[in-house]
Amino acid sequence: MKKFIFLFLVILAFFISATMNNASAANVAPILEEGNPDCGDLQYCSCSMSFKPQPEPPPSGTYPYPNDPSNSITINSDGTNFSWTSTLPVCCVIVKGGPNANVYVYDPKSYGDNDLHAPTNPNNGRLYEISHIEFCYDEAQQLDEKMKLTSMCHTGDVGTMRLRNPNDHDIEATWQLYGSSTGGTVTALANSDTFFDVPWPGTIVVNYMLNGSQEQTTKAQNNTECEPPDEKMKLTSMCHTGDVGTMRLRNPNDHDIEASWQLYGSSTGGTVTALANSDTFFDVPWPGTIVVKYMLNGSQEQTTKAQNNTECEPQTTSIEVEKSADAEVTRTWDWTIEKSVYPETWDLFAGDQGTSKFTVTVTKTGYNDVVTVSGQICVSNTGQIATENLSIFDHVQYSTGGSWMDVTGA
Repeated sequence: MKKFIFLFLVILAFFISATMNNASAANVAPILEEGNPDCGDLQYCSCSMSFKPQPEPPPSGTYPYPNDPSNSITINSDGTNFSWTSTLPVCCVIVKGGPNANVYVYDPKSYGDNDLHAPTNPNNGRLYEISHIEFCYDEAQQLDEKMKLTSMCHTGDVGTMRLRNPNDHDIEATWQLYGSSTGGTVTALANSDTFFDVPWPGTIVVNYMLNGSQEQTTKAQNNTECEPPDEKMKLTSMCHTGDVGTMRLRNPNDHDIEASWQLYGSSTGGTVTALANSDTFFDVPWPGTIVVKYMLNGSQEQTTKAQNNTECEPQTTSIEVEKSADAEVTRTWDWTIEKSVYPETWDLFAGDQGTSKFTVTVTKTGYNDVVTVSGQICVSNTGQIATENLSIFDHVQYSTGGSWMDVTGA
């Protein structure tokens, strides 16, 4: 009976010890590394800097980073287990105790964790006391600024949004029409305003990641109808013939613009309608400077002017003709087929046989040809004056043994 009680007490003591040593756990499971590794030995630790708080092992307290005293690590330790927080991102923590070390790896990088410890002593199942702690960390990085979404305007059922990115790098974002499954992606260019089209009406919600891990949202609702700004027109003097000059007024906008022109220094003038997306030509007195005035965007008075000094070259009409033709002949043969048999009938008794001879006669009686001709006729005016009353005639002919005849209807 005493042996059983003793065994039960041993098992109970071991259970209590194991429970105390594993009462809580860190956010990540440690990796056991043999010997005395440091940050430079661990290829899976991507951080470029390392720090061993002193003295070793470090008691509870706050330890400034040696290369950046404005940032620090705070440790809360009982000599066996400890927790930590850092103002800089940490990718690995090495906890040395006994002959080996536990390595805690953080991906993404962490700013704190709880209940870290050295490896377990295999001889008694207890945790080794901490020999030293090493933090693998990165230097402070400039934090990203939030982006801002602005609704510009809409044309019909299409709205235009502006996503302003104040950071030095592009940011990938997703947008969605609130309350629907309609959405897409947009790349917000560094230090720029990025414009993109969305369905209208509705509220647009944009989601993106800030500083690699902080999800952010910006949204805007589109209520303003777009008014496309007009572009300025340009007046050009072409040339003059005698006392008449020709001016060209170029309108790059999608609508006609009414303008007035005046011979500078005189009362001579008139009006001209600058056709949308076109060059409009009009005649004016020569010599002199022509001033054109018009309204831009409905309220902005604009002026463009030009002086005519070039004499017009004599204008002509020059015609160039190119023609291509491809012929194709399809011949169809006519045939007759006749079949005969001899003898045509037999009177046979049961078990008798007879043989008849079939003759098939095929005769070619003639043929029919279908001739087609296809091609293109290209007439170009390389002169300065438009043609008038231009007619194009094309003849398709065939040969009749030395002479050529027109094909009727071709």
